[in-house]
Amino acid sequence: MKAKTRIAVLGTLGDLHRESVTYNVRELSRLVEELEPDLLLAEIPRDHWENGEFDQLPLEYREGLIPLAQVTDMVVVPVGAPPAEVLVVPQNGRLLELRYSLVDLHNRLLAWLQLALAQHINSPVFGFACRIICGVIAFLCGKKARRAWAAQNALVINNVLAAVAWDPAQTVVVTVDCRRRHLLIAQLHRMRGIKVVGYRSLRREKAKTRVSSLAAGLPGGRT
Repeated sequence: MKAKTRIAVLGTLGDLHRESVTYNVRELSRLVEELEPDLLLAEIPRDHWENGEFDQLPLEYREGLIPLAQVTDMVVVPVGAPPAEVLVVPQNGRLLELRYSLVDLHNRLLAWLQLALAQHINSPVFGFACRIICGVIAFLCGKKARRAWAAQNALVINNVLAAVAWDPAQTVVVTVDCRRRHLLIAQLHRMRGIKVVGYRSLRREKAKTRVSSLAAGLPGGRT
């Protein structure tokens, strides 16, 4: 039987860092390092990656995952969409001030929910709350913003699928905006040759492999 590509999807805060001061970038980097992926598919625009414009990237990448990749053998593949403002209230329409205030409130609530550790962003509770909050934000921003958000989601998802198809049968970690994490997971579940795995189970598996390797290297250990 042909081996399936195993994929763990991790959410990031992206531009929501502007609303948060408690996020622990080192925790996300440590988590990715423990997962030991063959490929890290990062939501980074290709132009920024190829031109080395790392200062234009969200905090997770410029202070966390990119420095990690530079000191390990981790292969990073950019799968992000071109930079664009999404889920923002238009400049005209009804009840603008109220909509601005409500969007700002929901963005702050979303950032508060991650509670300083990367694991919380990827928990079922956070995922459920994120879907509800993001649905409210999308509604408040209007049809045009929702169409732009849907188009950006589709582009990122297609980039991920293309990267996996190009180099299958590996362990892959994908880091994407937490607001689209559930959309990507749903799409991946429908794809043949792909097995979506929880990051906790993958981390336990990697830890067991490291212990076995250490034991095999000890005197009297199995070779």
